[in-house]
Amino acid sequence: MKQIIQLSVLLFFSAVTTLQAQSYYETVINSSLLAHISANHVTREASLANFNSIFKKQKEFYEESNKKIVQVVAIHEKIYQNLYNVNSLFGQSKQIKYIKDYVFSVIGNLRKMNRLAVENPQYSFWIKKETDQVYSKVLSIIEERKAFLTEDRKRLMDSADRDALLDRIYMKLRLLNVSILNVINIIEFNKSRAYIYSIPVFNNFVEHDKQLVEEIMQKYRRYKHY
Repeated sequence: MKQIIQLSVLLFFSAVTTLQAQSYYETVINSSLLAHISANHVTREASLANFNSIFKKQKEFYEESNKKIVQVVAIHEKIYQNLYNVNSLFGQSKQIKYIKDYVFSVIGNLRKMNRLAVENPQYSFWIKKETDQVYSKVLSIIEERKAFLTEDRKRLMDSADRDALLDRIYMKLRLLNVSILNVINIIEFNKSRAYIYSIPVFNNFVEHDKQLVEEIMQKYRRYKHY
């Protein structure tokens, strides 16, 4: 009986000691875990706040950069357009200069043609058709000039339309100059040979007579040895 009581007392104290140890152990573990969890939570919150701040700044920077890019592209487009207009203006200035120089050349050739025609009226039947063409081209250029001066101002602001008008005038001036030079060449060519060759009917007679004489001479050379 005494042994049973001692054993019971021993088991009681062992149980109490075990419970105290377990209670102390659990309390220590929970405090440390809570501290770690709290520290980790604060760290995560701080990291998340820092990430959100950085992301917001990056987003604002990206949006601002996009605005700047749009502005830069717009500025580049304006610069390109202005440079194109300046280049077009220089091109048209050169084109107008070419037209002006060509007009003086045409006027010089026209005066020469008139002088030759007056000095050599015998060739008038040769150059009548060509002089009519010259006159027609002059009228065409005058009409083109009127169209250029009376053209819609808004339309003339377009460089392509201005180029087209100037190109047409320049081309017609060149064709006019070719016609004038053709008249000059006809007169000068006919002056370089006998006048009879300049008369179409007589020219044919002369050519026919030359052929007859050539045939006679060939026959003579062929039969003189018989």
